[in-house]
Amino acid sequence: HPLEKLSWWTTEGLVPLTMDFLASSAVNLTSWYWLVDKLSEAAERNEGLDVEPDRTSIIVSNSVNAFVNRYVQATAGTTYICYGRSGTGKTMAALHLIHGEHDNRPKRSIMVNAGGDIAFAENFARMQMAPDAAPYLANILCAALVFDQKKNQAGWNFFTRIHRLINSCHAPAIDQPTISLHESDSLEIGVGRPMATRTDLPLLIIDDFPESAANHSFLSRLYIKASALRITVLVLTKDADWASKMIQINGGVKILPMDEVVKNPRGDNVEPFEEEPDWTGMGWNLRDLRTFAATLGSPEVSEELHEGMTPTAVQELHARRGFTTS
Repeated sequence: HPLEKLSWWTTEGLVPLTMDFLASSAVNLTSWYWLVDKLSEAAERNEGLDVEPDRTSIIVSNSVNAFVNRYVQATAGTTYICYGRSGTGKTMAALHLIHGEHDNRPKRSIMVNAGGDIAFAENFARMQMAPDAAPYLANILCAALVFDQKKNQAGWNFFTRIHRLINSCHAPAIDQPTISLHESDSLEIGVGRPMATRTDLPLLIIDDFPESAANHSFLSRLYIKASALRITVLVLTKDADWASKMIQINGGVKILPMDEVVKNPRGDNVEPFEEEPDWTGMGWNLRDLRTFAATLGSPEVSEELHEGMTPTAVQELHARRGFTTS
C-alpha cells in the first residue's frame, strides 16, 4: 500500500520511516499523513501557528541575541528551556529568529503558541481537525519538520486532498510577518556551527507552555523524537519552577536550560546539567531599555528606567506619562 512506508529527508540524508514511527493505529491512518503534510507546508514557510506579533519592528536586545545565539550554537537534537518573566519579549525574539532579516534564519521551522493551555496536545490536534491525533502529536510535529516526501507516489495526493476536503481544513497560505531589527549591525553572533550548515537544523518553538501532567507527558515524548531526528526544540515559559522541572525530565542531558538565560550556564561542559538553574528572568539591561524607549517617541522616559525592567513595563510607563502630559 502506498501509505505503508514513507521516506523522509533529515539532515543525515534519506531515512525510511514506517508506520511505527508515527505510532499510528488502524483507525484514521490517513489523518496522520495528512496532518504531517499540512504541518510540513507550515514548516516550509517557517510559520507561526496562532502566533500574533504585537509589532514588526524590534531592537537588538539581550532577548534577541539569546535566541539567535542559541539556534546558532545548538547541539542538534537538544530541547532547550527558556524561562523569562512575562513581558520580556520572548515571543518577539523567537519570531525574529524565524522571520527576521538575518543570515541565520532556519530553513524549516514551526512556532506554536500553546497559549497557556494545560492540555496543549489535545487542543492543538482538535484545532487541526484531527482530535484523534493528540496522543501522537510529538511524532507528527517532528515528522513534519523533516518531511520531504516524494509526493508522486500513487495515492498520496488523492488521500491527502480528500482528507482535507472532508475536514474543510485546507487553510490558505498566510503571509508571515517580516520582523525588522533596529541597529541590526549590533547583533552579537557567537561561534557555532559552520555558516553553511547552521540553517539546515530544523527548529520547533513552543511558546507559553504551562505546567500540567498532560504537558509533562507530551514533552517527555517530544524530546525523544526530536533527539532521534536531530531537531532543535525551544520551549518558552513564564514559570520558573516549571522550567526547572522540565529540565529534570531527562536528568539534564537532552533537555537543557538556554545558556543565555541562566547565570550558571552549562557552556562547553558535556556532563549532565544536574544543578538548579539560576534563571536571569530575562530582564533587559539599561542600554537596551533606553534604546527601546527612544523608539516610542515623546514623552521622554529614559531617565525613569532601571536595570531589569521589561519592554512591556516601559510601554506602560510611556503610556502613563503620555496621559499626564497631554
